[in-house]
Amino acid sequence: MKLAEPPFIRSNSRAPRARALIGKNFLDLDSLVAQIGSEVGESLSQALERVLHLASTGQIDRASLNALRSEIETARSTAKSAQQIARLGVGNLQIATERLDLPRLLREALRWRGRELEERGIEVRHVLAQAQVLGDATLMFSLLSTLLDWSFQHTRSRIDITLDIKPWPAHARLVTAFAFQSPDEELVDAAAPASNAGKLDTVSWRLLQRMATVLRLPLQRSDARGRTTVDIIFPTTVVPVVDESPSETPESEWLQNDLQNRPLAGRSVLALSAHRSLLSSVSHTLMPLGVAVESAQALEQGTMLYADAAPDAVIYDVALAGPGFEDWRLSLPKSWENTTYICISDSGKAFEVVNAGNRQLAMVGRDAVADSLPAALLFELSRQG
Repeated sequence: MKLAEPPFIRSNSRAPRARALIGKNFLDLDSLVAQIGSEVGESLSQALERVLHLASTGQIDRASLNALRSEIETARSTAKSAQQIARLGVGNLQIATERLDLPRLLREALRWRGRELEERGIEVRHVLAQAQVLGDATLMFSLLSTLLDWSFQHTRSRIDITLDIKPWPAHARLVTAFAFQSPDEELVDAAAPASNAGKLDTVSWRLLQRMATVLRLPLQRSDARGRTTVDIIFPTTVVPVVDESPSETPESEWLQNDLQNRPLAGRSVLALSAHRSLLSSVSHTLMPLGVAVESAQALEQGTMLYADAAPDAVIYDVALAGPGFEDWRLSLPKSWENTTYICISDSGKAFEVVNAGNRQLAMVGRDAVADSLPAALLFELSRQG
């Protein structure tokens, strides 16, 4: 049975072909298949119980009927998400690059879900700055729709959506926040916060992660005290140029300038690795974007290269990680306290943020440096404020 889908805004069918940016290890397929079966099975089991009750009594109240509809819809939505994950995993996607009005796309996605919002009594408050980004219209609309699907599935409060522009490096940031637990649930489940946050890791969340990877959009989720916040960064934001000289071009027209083409221009990076091939890969990836890259094969050498001023970021080989690296990091001058760190891992994964002790660490797979390192660096620098 083919599942119906919303009328996506179509992108250019003549767009050049590009392979999906999904490492083979990005998702554990066995775990994903098990999760799909569990979520679909749980929803249909609940629906079956209601149908059996209806068959035995011949009666069903409005609340039970609405619950039955919701359970069937949840199973259908999970199956649809699984189909989309499978499509994205095939590769050879047609990915277009065109200028998109991000607030308009989001309002269209909300308009499409207007009836559901009304029926379920979900309130969405959005504050949207003007922002245009480069990307594929179809996939971008799908990303926003999936974000809403996942939010509707878990929210226990009003959903707050904010789109703003961070000035340096210039990029748009979409922040979605809501409570996934009521105050009473939070008090009861306070002893198992990790387990509670794990309830958010549904198939729709897996789909959102995969879409963000395909579109090269850094995505991060923070769960605390029954509330979750999702940040999506748009590195290819088109920024306006203010030119006071006479021109036939309308003042309101959005133009691409050097800052948009090179959003990392002027930043400095220290690359650390014993392998010259990795140092070369980092330099060749970042220097065309206007980043000043200094390379070192030893920690002490790196410190000497930036004796006068600290770098904006340190990109280091995972082989250097360990107690020695932490001791070196803690011994750095106070001027380095705002320096961000990105680890290059041995796996083929794209950009991800992992928990390392009491802090979060950005990691980029060695095979994904060319594709994912610029977005990872932009995301980490944006978190500095």
